[in-house]
Amino acid sequence: MSPFRRPAPPGSEAHFRNGPVRLAGTYLEPPGTRAGALVLAGSGRADRNSDLGRLRTGVTAALAGVLALSGVATLRYDKRGTGNSEGEYFDAGMTDNAGDAWAARDWLAARLPGLPLLAVGYSEGALYAADLAAEASVAACALYCCPARPVEQVLDWQVERLAGALPRRARAVMRLTGNSPARIHAQRMADLRSLDQDDQRLRGARINALWWRQFIEHDPAPILARVGVPVLALTGGMDFQVPPEDVAGIGRLVKGPFNGEVPPGLNHILRPDPSGRGPYGYRRTARGPVSPEATAPLAQWVAGVLAGK
Repeated sequence: MSPFRRPAPPGSEAHFRNGPVRLAGTYLEPPGTRAGALVLAGSGRADRNSDLGRLRTGVTAALAGVLALSGVATLRYDKRGTGNSEGEYFDAGMTDNAGDAWAARDWLAARLPGLPLLAVGYSEGALYAADLAAEASVAACALYCCPARPVEQVLDWQVERLAGALPRRARAVMRLTGNSPARIHAQRMADLRSLDQDDQRLRGARINALWWRQFIEHDPAPILARVGVPVLALTGGMDFQVPPEDVAGIGRLVKGPFNGEVPPGLNHILRPDPSGRGPYGYRRTARGPVSPEATAPLAQWVAGVLAGK
């Protein structure tokens, strides 16, 4: 078995605080540790491994495992209100999640004084990794599935990309009702903007309204333009949630040494997606491991970064 297919070793339970909220995670320190890395999970109610309920993607666990094999200690944690972390998920906005990432970074720095720190972010976590790098609080950052354009434009792009992958039954229902993905999306965006509380219901479903309002308004480009440390950006060519071409966009924005990778067949959860079903095939593709095409570049990039220290 390839070393990049092994699950992350269990590590030890770690706890840190961001103000009154106590967060829980896994700290993994391999023998001969040369650096530390904060590994930040993706969007939604994700735990430290980037698992979302029954959808067990294991993305951040896999990245932590690769880093351990590279001599890098890691901290990854459950988002607030998820797993063993305190706090309320539905009340939290991006500002809260960003603050949690900074608190985790400070905990890791105190644990590994004198060693270089890296930020490795996946999906939403990549936005916070970029923020840490822009403030030069880490020595390098790896951005998995990170956009380079305003989030509102990303959401529009998602609708266009997903429309072609809709299941046949869903397309038939839309034809019968005179609906379309673009029309549904426009109405949802209008509904989200109309919400004025942190935790509300939208069409009967409880949502984290504060997070959505901040997410829609977020533009990563000004933050990326302030990054002067080494950057690895990787997005799969079959990603239906983040434009693969934004890897090149990140390369144009950042000021430090840049490595960009677009493995052609990988989806957003970093698995091969030969049928091109995107999110509609996640449960099936998640049965397999995170692809070595996604993890091997991280090991190679880390070796180069640490060789320069």
